[in-house]
Amino acid sequence: MKNDDGKAIKSNEMEAINGVPQSSNLGPLLFNLYVNDLPVYLKEKAEVIMYADDCALIISENDAQSLNDVLKSIDMWFCANLYLAFPVLLP
Repeated sequence: MKNDDGKAIKSNEMEAINGVPQSSNLGPLLFNLYVNDLPVYLKEKAEVIMYADDCALIISENDAQSLNDVLKSIDMWFCANLYLAFPVLLP
């Protein structure tokens, strides 16, 4: 990415404290195990299309409230899965 002057923009380096290394043999399997229940959370709000290690959401409603409902559901899913995957983060 470049700024208006044509200079490259770089983000600061950060240490990854969790996750699976890219191109690992277990990556696709762990991804599928981890996101397998996402369509259940979004059952009537959005269509979830998953393939290999990618996930796409299709939202057919075009009003702000519907989008907000989907985002709230996704947030709940992330929170629930973060706490399950990393119980050390529980208060």
